[in-house]
Amino acid sequence: ASSTFVADGYISSSIMDNFHYYPPTHDKHEKFYNNHASHTDSGLITTVITTDEPGLEIKDQKINKWIGIEELIQKYLKEKGEYENNKLCHRRYATFFWSDSCEYLNNAPVDNVTSVEGGKKQLKALFHRVADCEHERYSVVFKQR
Repeated sequence: ASSTFVADGYISSSIMDNFHYYPPTHDKHEKFYNNHASHTDSGLITTVITTDEPGLEIKDQKINKWIGIEELIQKYLKEKGEYENNKLCHRRYATFFWSDSCEYLNNAPVDNVTSVEGGKKQLKALFHRVADCEHERYSVVFKQR
């Protein structure tokens, strides 16, 4: 039987990627304002493990601002004293966000799901980017399609 919220022929898959961002140079900065332009990912959900070199930014669409999410995670861990026990404690944390295929879920047959405004709650893919980091960066990304 076909589904009303998953496209016919849709095949689910998972991908794990490791991205290497080289240290900044003048030439690189001239070509790319950021290491990676703002985008949404294919698939349903994306997970990014917090890196040693913070740079992941997410777009808060309600206030139309970019937020350095990894910087916030590391700041929180410093304030809590976590780095005193483990200098790599940030690697235990990740950011999860909806990707392009969340549109299929917007058509799922779910009752009584409403937003604050009273209309049907709609999931949106999250725009994100890797900012112009100060040092070399490795990023481990998991995508569920």
